[in-house]
Amino acid sequence: MLTILMGNGRQDLRGELLQDIQQRLKENPKLTIYYIVPNHIKFDSEVNVLERFAQLNHYDNQEVYAQSQLQVYSLTRLAWALGKNLPEKQATTVQSSGLFMIVSSILQEKAQQLPIFARMQSKSGFVDALVKQLIELRASRVTPEDILNILDQQTADSTFVKQTLQQKLLDLAVVADALDEKLGAQFITPQETLSFFASQMQNITLTDVAFYFEGFNGLTAAEYQVVTTLIQKWSVTISLLGDAQYLGQQKEGDVFFKPMQLAQELTYYAKRIGQATQLVTATTARHLSNTSNTLLQAWESIGEYRTFTAKNNNVALQMFTAENPMVELQEVARRIRQSLATSSHLHLRDIVILARDLNAYQADIPAVMSQFDLPYFLDLDQDMMTHPLVELIFNLLLPSQQRFQYQNVLAILKTSLLRPVQDNILIDRDEFLDIVAYLDNYLLAYQPYESTWRDKKALLLYLQQQQTKKQLKCFRRIVRLISA
Repeated sequence: MLTILMGNGRQDLRGELLQDIQQRLKENPKLTIYYIVPNHIKFDSEVNVLERFAQLNHYDNQEVYAQSQLQVYSLTRLAWALGKNLPEKQATTVQSSGLFMIVSSILQEKAQQLPIFARMQSKSGFVDALVKQLIELRASRVTPEDILNILDQQTADSTFVKQTLQQKLLDLAVVADALDEKLGAQFITPQETLSFFASQMQNITLTDVAFYFEGFNGLTAAEYQVVTTLIQKWSVTISLLGDAQYLGQQKEGDVFFKPMQLAQELTYYAKRIGQATQLVTATTARHLSNTSNTLLQAWESIGEYRTFTAKNNNVALQMFTAENPMVELQEVARRIRQSLATSSHLHLRDIVILARDLNAYQADIPAVMSQFDLPYFLDLDQDMMTHPLVELIFNLLLPSQQRFQYQNVLAILKTSLLRPVQDNILIDRDEFLDIVAYLDNYLLAYQPYESTWRDKKALLLYLQQQQTKKQLKCFRRIVRLISA
């Protein structure tokens, strides 16, 4: 059976799902609930779902609450949890580095059949880009035959661009076919985990289970394959944003077009395979402030190009438009400064600046915050393999015979985590990096031996002919800083 719970942002969809789960567990104490949420909010959702379910069952907030019959998963974790006990041998997942090597070998083996790709292989980043494209094709279940069909549908065109595109598609089909042959049925890419799981679900035997989905506005091809397979065999309940009364009447551009389109597709699929379907409209209101309620109403109306008039103008929300990201940041910083000046109880730690995508502002944030003298923390994802601390530890733990190699010494110094102390004062980071830059130039020119590094009395000294007094003074300062 498929049940779709629909409502807008002002309805408590999660609360109604949990109430339904509570009722079903009372009716069937042996029932196991798999509560599925998107992967990026899995941890927060798990904590909140269990907290709210504990409250529904009248547990005190101070008590430790555990629940084995209600389990919160992402789809990838669900695939692992249900697939690990299958008797069939599980396919091995090949990571990007392995795929890079496989594709590189294919380009070499098939060079005679790849007039364009064979030439481009030596270009920096080409193989990485090709691997990503091949992964996307496999995850979207686009076969080499599909690519060749695209070629067959192309009209005759003698232009150079058209011919080049056709040849690239042909090369792509050749490489994709060779990759399929090498991977076979024993290997899959990380993006194919869900598709592989869906193909195995026919062999999974589960009794007294139900699946609940929350937080999804749309599904990828692989996710859709898993959900439709679940609908075939078990009870599935999914909450989606939208209005059940207007299902089938949604139009592109509507705020809830995507989730309503998904609801329509799932309903049609369930009916086609003979499964009962039920559309439920959420009725429980969330406890929201007047500002949040008004904002959600405005969002829905403006998104559907309808006029909107607030019933209550007492809204704690101000808006402004800016010409570009720099002007926008400056206005935000200016308003923060004004708020700090007018409110003695407000602190910088109480202020959060939210952006949908920080990349558009990243280059301007340091300058603007410095201009308005605002200390800040920038929450950007950072690759841990390039983090200064990881770089420092990695180079310090190298074998002893490698520690004094030029690249390793500079890598340690450029982390700026081992800055010296002079007169009980830690050298300023910018000044230290300037010194390291001079040292970098010296090492490139003279490449001193390890014995020079270990000799504390040795001065890193070199002179050029015909230096002016000013140049000589600057030179001596640099040498003194490097030697220190």
